[in-house]
Amino acid sequence: MDYELEELLPLVNRLAEKYMGLASTSLSYEKAEQLMEAAARNMFS
Repeated sequence: MDYELEELLPLVNRLAEKYMGLASTSLSYEKAEQLMEAAARNMFS
């Protein structure tokens, strides 16, 4: 299945907030990619 970015971004945002907690640093590219993959798996499983 192909997913639109707009469908995944809200879930990725929530995952990033949980991952980062209250930290104000940015995510690495690798971690962002992992969160996008997790969002795709969980959103449409």
